[in-house]
Amino acid sequence: MKFNWKKYLSLSVSENEYLNDATDKIVFTGCSLSKHSCLDYLPAINDLFRKSESYNRDKDYTRAIESLEKAYHHAGEIQDASCQQCSLFFQSTVLHSLENIHSDLSRMRKGLFATSRYDESYIKADMLLSQLRKPEETESRQPAARDIAMMQPAYL
Repeated sequence: MKFNWKKYLSLSVSENEYLNDATDKIVFTGCSLSKHSCLDYLPAINDLFRKSESYNRDKDYTRAIESLEKAYHHAGEIQDASCQQCSLFFQSTVLHSLENIHSDLSRMRKGLFATSRYDESYIKADMLLSQLRKPEETESRQPAARDIAMMQPAYL
């Protein structure tokens, strides 16, 4: 009988264990409010995150950016005043992921091994970030002072 020591002494993790697409990017941990309209949108947002991460691994950055853009706009569709803080949290998570892709693409364009292969994706990410970061002209997305008291304390 042979005992395989490499299996037990290995510190590496297989790709299937490391890149688990079954996990959600955003997990609902609880809310002090009784009505959760943001939970209707959360599965779709997590699906778009999974697609984006899959495209990102495959180096299909344009589709990854498009998926994140859809997730951002889907999070913006939450209209319930009690879930505005959740909406803002979801959108900031999407922006953070988009910034990570943008910085990766920026690093690929510079240095000794620079390539112009991903310039189109870099420009698309740059334009989308500038568009999403600019303040909206309407005040509808900004919570009123009375709404802030109703918001979840976990995200304040």
